[in-house]
Amino acid sequence: MPPHRETSLFRLLDDLRRMTADAADVETAIRTWLRATLQAFDAQRACVAVVDPGGGGAPVLRHAIPSAGAWDLGLFAAVLRNERSEPPDDLILGPVHRRGRLWGVLALTRDGAPFARGDGRDLARFTQALSDLIRAIDDARVRAVEERIARGVLERRRPKDVFYRILHGLRSLTRYDHSSALLILDHQRGLELVAEQAAWTKTKSPLIGLLLPLDDGVGDLLARRRVLTFEREADGWRSPDATEGGSLARTLAFHDDEHGTPPEQIVLAAPLVFRGEVLGVLKVSARSRTRLGRYEAELLRRFQLLAAAAIANSRETETLRRDVLRAERKHAMANLARGISHDVNNALGAILPTLEQLRCELEDGTANVATALRDLEHVERAMHTCRRVFGGLLEFARNRERPGAHGDLRRALDNTLAILEGSMLRGGIELELGVPAALPPVRGAQHELEQLLLNLSTNACEAMPTGGRLRITVEERADHVLVEVADDGTGMDAEHLRRCAEAFFTTKPTGTGLGLSICHSIVQDVRGRIAIDSAPGRGTRVRVELPSTRRPVGEEVAT
Repeated sequence: MPPHRETSLFRLLDDLRRMTADAADVETAIRTWLRATLQAFDAQRACVAVVDPGGGGAPVLRHAIPSAGAWDLGLFAAVLRNERSEPPDDLILGPVHRRGRLWGVLALTRDGAPFARGDGRDLARFTQALSDLIRAIDDARVRAVEERIARGVLERRRPKDVFYRILHGLRSLTRYDHSSALLILDHQRGLELVAEQAAWTKTKSPLIGLLLPLDDGVGDLLARRRVLTFEREADGWRSPDATEGGSLARTLAFHDDEHGTPPEQIVLAAPLVFRGEVLGVLKVSARSRTRLGRYEAELLRRFQLLAAAAIANSRETETLRRDVLRAERKHAMANLARGISHDVNNALGAILPTLEQLRCELEDGTANVATALRDLEHVERAMHTCRRVFGGLLEFARNRERPGAHGDLRRALDNTLAILEGSMLRGGIELELGVPAALPPVRGAQHELEQLLLNLSTNACEAMPTGGRLRITVEERADHVLVEVADDGTGMDAEHLRRCAEAFFTTKPTGTGLGLSICHSIVQDVRGRIAIDSAPGRGTRVRVELPSTRRPVGEEVAT
């Protein structure tokens, strides 16, 4: 090549580097370099072909100038597979690398006019510079995703928001064709799927909440913190970088025909360890092995600490939420105790004189059997009143939490109404109840379900200081149970309705402002929905959708 020609190419290459140094989009950078090389090498046609991971490694045209024209994709495929090939004299190829592997080729042709001997080497310099630019753009995108996730962790956003921010970032950076997931480790129960993003659907994963038991020894494997790669073989799973972990791979590859989802062919698993404790696993999987490699494993390694910190924050948030819930329950218990003391005193006031009179009659021999039986029936009814009230309080006061997140809605409603019955009668509140005899179990702990119904019912009663009607209806739907609590009370204006779920916002002189906030938290935790409709003078209606679940035979209701 003449010296002036080589000098001009180097000058053009330097100009291209400066011109695209701040490029933020890979496709724009490729088009710019394609046009420049077309002119620099006096070619008539140019194209960039890249590997299609989902097509078994076959190349596809990404950009071409002009857009029409035939290209030998078979030759490109051989080059991308690092096979020996002999392109014609009027065609030169330059390799383009991305994400740590050969990603594509940039091709130039002169339609019958041969290229000089050194043109292929010069083109390789251009494509090497293009590869460096693409790597810089990709690195900038990774840093931007890391910053967004770190900001969410530092600002203590809702844990679920941070979890899905991580999964969305992985999706945008790796372009996996199966799914990514975040699982939290419970040493007693196993791994729980708390967030998942699937490549083939935009809807919420139906597997959220899935529990995956772990075999012995898996915990030790996770504690090593290494990002593991597992590939499906005919006889099971193989790890190219480890001789163990088949059990973990089988656990994490939970997509199969049973769940109606395509199985994974390759799985990357990043253990999440925070302050020496294994908290969970971050997983990415693909249907094609060529989509995931060392680059994607390194990405997972970069996200390990952020994901672990997000889980640690979620635990702290859950602990704080439980503490607030306990405090609110104590406050509610104190209010209830003041409210029901009148009913219990009335019952005891009827029992004591009757028993004293019966004892006197038995002592002096004037007791009449028929009269005594009537008196004892009166005592029995009063005792049943006390038992009903105290039984409801006892159920509400229990705060045991056991595995198995299933609640009995009917039992929770019965306990709530037993507690509120006396105060409703005194306040002139009429109860209208529409509840089926049989209801499916719903997701959530029993004590939180009772807290939810008690808070909503108490709010409705307090909104009717001069009496009214409390309507509670329950309907079973396809995959959830709809609970509606409505009153004829004072209602709320638009501003109060907008803020009613805020913690510590209250319009009551002695209120804590936590009742509805806790209701929203309980419903969100079970992945349900809550909606409030209200207007001044028209009362308030609260609609709650609680996911139903079929409890295995013999499994206890969580209290």
